[in-house]
Amino acid sequence: AEWHFDNEPSFHVHCHVSGGILIGSAGWRYSIFRQHMQMVLEAFRYGDRKLFEAHQDLERAEIWVHFHSNNNRFNKVENWGQFKKYRPSTALADEAV
Repeated sequence: AEWHFDNEPSFHVHCHVSGGILIGSAGWRYSIFRQHMQMVLEAFRYGDRKLFEAHQDLERAEIWVHFHSNNNRFNKVENWGQFKKYRPSTALADEAV
């Protein structure tokens, strides 16, 4: 994953779905990535909580997930909203203190 700072900050996650040597089919890997993406984004948000506290404008950063595949059906880019949607729950935040 990487930050882009063009006009507005955005966060880009890259998922290797197919092409090269991989285990499982493209459809299987794509479904696993999509199924667990919310948890992944919550983990990014939680792990970088100090960054988000220092730069609160990053809460509004758009998240773009790039699925890279040699199969056109799975080779796509999806918008997953803004980081404010993936804030850690109060209970989780309290445990970390």
